[in-house]
This record gives sequence, C-alpha cells and structure tokens, in this order.
Amino acid sequence: SHFGEHRVGLRTSPAESVHHISRAMSRFVAVAMAVAAALGVVGAETPVQKVIALLHRLREQLQEEGAAEAVSYDKFACFCKEQADNKAYAVNKSQGVIDQHEAAIAALATEIAQLDQEAVDHKADIAAEEAQANQTKVVRQAAFDQYSVERKNLT
Repeated sequence: SHFGEHRVGLRTSPAESVHHISRAMSRFVAVAMAVAAALGVVGAETPVQKVIALLHRLREQLQEEGAAEAVSYDKFACFCKEQADNKAYAVNKSQGVIDQHEAAIAALATEIAQLDQEAVDHKADIAAEEAQANQTKVVRQAAFDQYSVERKNLT
C-alpha cells in the first residue's frame, strides 16, 4: 500500500477522509520514530521527537474534527433525506387532489353541456308555447269580436 493510493475527495465521506489521512500520518510517525531510534537519539527531546509529538497532536485534532464533521454530515444527510421524503409525499398527495379536481371538472363540464342543451330545448318549447298562446289569443279575439257584433245586433 502506498501513500498516494487513496484519494481524499468529494466522493468519500468525512469519516473515510479522516481515516485515510490518519493512516498516512501514522505511517509517517512510524518512519520518523524508526529514524530517531536508528540515530540513537536518547534523552532530551530532539527536533524529530518534537515533530512526532506535533504530528500526534495533529492526528488527534484531525480525528476529533473528522468525527465532528461526520456527525454534522450525517445530520445534514438525514435532514436532506427527510426534506426530500416530505416533498415527495406532498407532491404525491397534491397529485391525488389534482386528479380529484380534474375528475370533478370533467363531470361538471358534462353536466354543463347537458344543462346547456336542456336550456336550448326549453327555449324552443317556450317559443312554441308562446306561438300557440298567440294563435289561441287571435282565435279568442275573433270569437269575442263576433260575439260583440252579434250582441250589438240584438240590442
């Protein structure tokens, strides 16, 4: 396994990134300790030991930050999933309401067409009734006029 083998990038989770960086730092610390031991440095803290101590602190800090970032990432991922689920539910529910309203519109459009036809039919019936009433009125008026003439002749 080589240092460049793992890439830290957008496709890895924060926990994976921390893990890869931590492994690389551990390897570097092990090599530095081996070099210090090979040089036979004992006693006072040497620059290499200071670097090693610094790397240990950095690794711990990085692990803490990575864990915190992983928790934040998980919370955000859960939030995003929950929001997406809520939106999908709302869309599905709204689609059901839309479908109901469209069915009601279609039924009402049919009823309106039927009522429009009935209105046309009733207008024709009214016109026929008025024509018959006018004809009857003319006949009655003629009968009344004839009666009036005959009555005048009798008196």
